[in-house]
Amino acid sequence: MLLPDGFLLPAWVSIPLTLLAIVGVTNAINLSDGLDGLAGGICLLTFSCIAYLAYLTENHLLALLSVAMAGAIFGFLRFNTYPASVFMGDTGSQFLGFSAIVFSLNLTQSEPCLSPLLPLIILGFPVLDTITVMARGKTVSQLKKEIEKKLSPFVPDITLSLEVRQVNSMLIYVIGRVNNPGRFPLNVNVNVLQALSMSGGLTPYAKRDKIKIFRQEGEKTHLFHFHYDSVVEGKNLEQNIILIRGDVIVVP
Repeated sequence: MLLPDGFLLPAWVSIPLTLLAIVGVTNAINLSDGLDGLAGGICLLTFSCIAYLAYLTENHLLALLSVAMAGAIFGFLRFNTYPASVFMGDTGSQFLGFSAIVFSLNLTQSEPCLSPLLPLIILGFPVLDTITVMARGKTVSQLKKEIEKKLSPFVPDITLSLEVRQVNSMLIYVIGRVNNPGRFPLNVNVNVLQALSMSGGLTPYAKRDKIKIFRQEGEKTHLFHFHYDSVVEGKNLEQNIILIRGDVIVVP
């Protein structure tokens, strides 16, 4: 137990902490939805663990709800794994995150035999993944200083060593009538033709002269037209633009 037996936190402390945990985990699952099948896979394991623990403690209603959630996610992952054809979106990921933390809290608070640390263990991965999301737009040294500052009240004289092994925040999207629609990493300069090649090429029914590229810059969305046959023939080469993070190619 985290606290001595019989000791309860006052409501003015416990309620804000509970709300903080719910909001934090809800957004952590949402932020983990950056790669095909990642958020769904995390939640599938989470609800499976909750269902098993609820079964052991004879909390049959919670076990049934967790199994139902796991089954729904399992069916959804058939279409959400790489290359994904269906995406979860903010509504789906936040619903899963909210359900996961509420189920976890219900399980541990209603069963004194279970440690209150279980939600942290079960949902530890998306919480840690949130740190990587916070790191976007920061250099390694800036991130190192920020983490050291936040951990210093708990671990004095802490020294961190950070290493960047892979960049996963640079993504472009290709949707519509291509053979492998989905998200693709933008590790080097990629133009429209190269992105279409990464997505497996156009299908026979694609409207080759009506391809569009959507680019979000601040509050404005810019639209670029791309005529596939003209560019392949060496005409209108200015349409074969270099893509940037977040660009969406739509092949009708």
